[in-house]
Amino acid sequence: MLLNFTFYILISIVFIVLFSKQHYVIAKPGLIVYVLSAVLWLWVVLAFREPRGDPYRYMIGLNDIAQLNFIEFIAYDKVPFFFGLINWLTASISTSSEFFFSVVYVFCVVPLYLAFRERFGKTDAAVLMMLYLLYPFYLNYLSSGFKQGIGFGFMMWGLTCFLDMDEPKLIKGIILTIVATLFHTSFAI
Repeated sequence: MLLNFTFYILISIVFIVLFSKQHYVIAKPGLIVYVLSAVLWLWVVLAFREPRGDPYRYMIGLNDIAQLNFIEFIAYDKVPFFFGLINWLTASISTSSEFFFSVVYVFCVVPLYLAFRERFGKTDAAVLMMLYLLYPFYLNYLSSGFKQGIGFGFMMWGLTCFLDMDEPKLIKGIILTIVATLFHTSFAI
């Protein structure tokens, strides 16, 4: 815990310095390297931990799905379809918690980044993604609410497509919003 706290303090200080000096040539690449280091640190913390609580229940579900062939999986209705599909595909490679948590982390982070890239440049999108990832509420989704974390990234991406004032991408936004509901039904609201 002390190591994580120290890391977040140091990374916050570096972020403040780099963000306040954006007019320097090295600042923007520095921000991107900084964000990548925060994303990698968060991946290490979340992927290589002991599964307890909700992550433990997700691992039990993964092991259940690992026993199914594809036809049995199609009939399996204990989890939302797309989340179950990720489970089934992951289980066909490995049922280790580190691999599964890493796959979930990628599915949480990539749609969130792509959502911000719809509206912002690389540096601003990276900074926004980092701020979301380190926000305690979203961090909770990453650590224990896997379905919500993945669905949130796709929902943000879909909403960003709807809200683009220059060129709304309605079809893409509708598809991404539907995908979000296929990870967690609460996004249907």
